[in-house]
Amino acid sequence: MATTDETIYALAVTQHGVVTRSQARTAGLSEYQVRNRVQDQDWSKMGPGAFLVRAAASETDPNLTPLMAGCLILGGLASHRSAAWLWGVVTEPGLGPDITVSRQRYHRRTGVNVYSTTQMELAGRTIMRGIPTTGIERTLIDMGTQIQSDQLSDLVGRAVELGLTNHLRLKRAGQAHSQRGRAGVSRFRQVLDEAA
Repeated sequence: MATTDETIYALAVTQHGVVTRSQARTAGLSEYQVRNRVQDQDWSKMGPGAFLVRAAASETDPNLTPLMAGCLILGGLASHRSAAWLWGVVTEPGLGPDITVSRQRYHRRTGVNVYSTTQMELAGRTIMRGIPTTGIERTLIDMGTQIQSDQLSDLVGRAVELGLTNHLRLKRAGQAHSQRGRAGVSRFRQVLDEAA
């Protein structure tokens, strides 16, 4: 039978080196034991209620760790450029994790680009590389708020070439989001119209 530390280590490996306080407590650690692991520098604090388990972190891409921590702390989804990177349509993750949360959960976080939405049900939640992420269509719509039309057109083309989506799914996403006034939709729909 695995020890508490082995259980937490195994969980942290699946979460890019990150574990939450509630996960550690559920696994059987007391608050005192959590503090001891931080004091002994086996763990380091990544934000309110989230810790980096150093031994587990050595086995992951360092760009994924702060992104996962942000999603766990905020209860949100990797979005915008972070999501586009996870989907493989851009090659760099950008500066700071991009995370979308429901409007009720919005809090500013130092070093994290936090976006709020009233349309979480349209986010197309999926898991990419172990991280909760916006669906590809929503990711492309969100990118429409950050890049020019020609760049967005390239990303849409790349997503279709990679088989991540198709023109029908993109068109439906544009319609669904435009009914709710989502930022980035007008540029996204313009790109789709030009491609058609």
